[in-house]
Amino acid sequence: MAKPLVYAAGGDIGGMKEVHEGMKVLRDAGVDVMYFVDDDPRAKAGTDFLAKQSPVIPYETRGPVDSDCPNIIVIGTSATAWAGQIAWTLYGESRRIPVIWVEDFYGTGERQGTLEVLPTVMLVIDAVAAEIVRKVRPGLKTIIVGKPTFGTLPNKDQAVVIREHIRRELGVRDHEFLLTIGFGGDPAERAVVQLPLIINALQGFDVVCAFRFHPKHPQKDALWSVVKASELHCVDARTYDLTDLNIASDAVFVDWGNTDAIKAILYSVPTMTMLFPEKFVTESGQVFHDYERRASVGYPEGVPPIIASHPGWGMRNPIDFSVCLRDVMEYPDYAQKATAQRAESFYDLLIPGAAERIAGEVMSFLF
Repeated sequence: MAKPLVYAAGGDIGGMKEVHEGMKVLRDAGVDVMYFVDDDPRAKAGTDFLAKQSPVIPYETRGPVDSDCPNIIVIGTSATAWAGQIAWTLYGESRRIPVIWVEDFYGTGERQGTLEVLPTVMLVIDAVAAEIVRKVRPGLKTIIVGKPTFGTLPNKDQAVVIREHIRRELGVRDHEFLLTIGFGGDPAERAVVQLPLIINALQGFDVVCAFRFHPKHPQKDALWSVVKASELHCVDARTYDLTDLNIASDAVFVDWGNTDAIKAILYSVPTMTMLFPEKFVTESGQVFHDYERRASVGYPEGVPPIIASHPGWGMRNPIDFSVCLRDVMEYPDYAQKATAQRAESFYDLLIPGAAERIAGEVMSFLF
């Protein structure tokens, strides 16, 4: 009897990472898995993840064709490169093939561009994510499985070693304050508007800055040039693993759709969330409202889950950022204690067995 065949598809790196963890369990159980990545140039799941595994994971860069005949299609949801997510879902529906979507972060399966299609079931990271799905996609079967990649995070002893190693490589001394600043990639204009505001807000602060731009950002090199031209004390940490960099940092300031920000909180690194600018005009002349975008993906009252229980860590303007950063620097023990309390909201993401739960849900459709 032929082995079951699972198609694993995706566009964004984050979604594919979570799917891959579940697929490893399936392969160990004797299930055949084939990988597919969008041909959208924004889709980095292949070049920046699958191709960098050891051994390299083979994949095809395409959407469905008539000769495809998987038993089930598993898709990692994407916040940006979702053309393949839609195409594979429609293909599964037309062939009566079950389609499972796996979310890697709150609201990634509820992006406006994907609402035209519905999977058979959505696998989500926790109860908050499940409630967001129910709000935007009422009636869709939703199952909480956890977050596989969080099950392999460094322990506390390893984190100490990582912090020392990264800071030593970057030349950051023990007494220096390392601030990591991370930008989103969609819409691209958002980071372009944010950068000068943040550089100006940091004037007069005795900090070492590590700026990180989204790998998909079309102007990331130009943005880095702006950073180098500033008078800030900066280090080039663009190629470092972001989890490791956040562990090495004394504070983190990132946009609201950043998965690694939650990891930073779990390591008690004070983490501020970018909520500005609230409104700006894109290159196409459209007015972009950040609140509307957050509300559209199901965040209650437009509040991202990362600050839902502690809204004071949401920076609505550069002044908020400056004030909060100064407090973190002047009262580090209090900031770390408050961050440890915030981490309690995300403990469910650390529950072991998420990859096995994803594999189990897939298996339920195969046998």
